[in-house]
Amino acid sequence: MAIVKLDHVHKTYPLGDTEVRAVNGVDFEIERGDFISIAGPSGSGKSTILNMIGCIDT
Repeated sequence: MAIVKLDHVHKTYPLGDTEVRAVNGVDFEIERGDFISIAGPSGSGKSTILNMIGCIDT
């Protein structure tokens, strides 16, 4: 049973007249006992995903 599940998650932020897509269609599950890491270049949405999982951002 998954303790965290993301299913086709998207997040955009307004930037003037446009939008920045921080997360685009992310899917994954974390099972009890799993050890995970989230890696990627700066600006790829790592912190955004963690903030969404922790209910800091919606």
